[in-house]
Amino acid sequence: MPKLPKFEFSPPTATVIFMDLLLTPDLDEFVSEQARRHGFSTGSDFVVQLIANHKERESHGWDWLYEQLRPGIEADESQFHPETAEDVIRRGKARMSSGNG
Repeated sequence: MPKLPKFEFSPPTATVIFMDLLLTPDLDEFVSEQARRHGFSTGSDFVVQLIANHKERESHGWDWLYEQLRPGIEADESQFHPETAEDVIRRGKARMSSGNG
């Protein structure tokens, strides 16, 4: 089984918010098993890491998208040429018929 990636996580020093989770016995057993399997001391540590991983993926996704779009966002208008939807469709059909699409 692949290891769960661990991002840098430091418990906050100023404020800690406690959250109660209601789990079915099956989920409680699953969380405990996954915590042990991935080297966490407690199920709570495992759940906190899952949330941190999810947050990291979410923010990274937008950063990646922005970096991909940055050249277009920052380009001078003179670098663009007008193009219609029909132009794009015609090019796509030509690529498909030539076997390159």
